[in-house]
Amino acid sequence: MRRLVTGKAATAEAITVREVERERWSASDLAHAVPAGHAVLSLSGVRGESTPPLLVDLRS
Repeated sequence: MRRLVTGKAATAEAITVREVERERWSASDLAHAVPAGHAVLSLSGVRGESTPPLLVDLRS
């Protein structure tokens, strides 16, 4: 069916691309949302891979 419509043979591999919008916080929003005695850390490895922000309790 695909060959009739597009002129190309169907393949076993299919790629689906989906864009996901990540929530971005401004520094002001973040500063007002973090509880007292806590900090938000954003870490990344030496190859550039990053982790989600981490909420750290500084009181313990």
